[in-house]
Amino acid sequence: MLFGFLSLAVGFEYNKHLMEPLLQQTLQAVVRDPDTHVKTAKVISLFLRKLLPVGFYIGGWGFIFIATLVGIKNIIKKV
Repeated sequence: MLFGFLSLAVGFEYNKHLMEPLLQQTLQAVVRDPDTHVKTAKVISLFLRKLLPVGFYIGGWGFIFIATLVGIKNIIKKV
């Protein structure tokens, strides 16, 4: 459960504080001229704005769900 809540917390902070600065920094480092590398800029933007936040969310709730199932299994096993 710790990893689940940690993933959700990192995802929240990423959305709130880190997404835009990281996107701008990555675009400046990878794409020197955004007009000529439109496709690369779109892929980077898609990954950092859409896929990474969804990954944090799904990963966090997935860890919590798996931990809950393992905990229930251990409780049933003891009884």
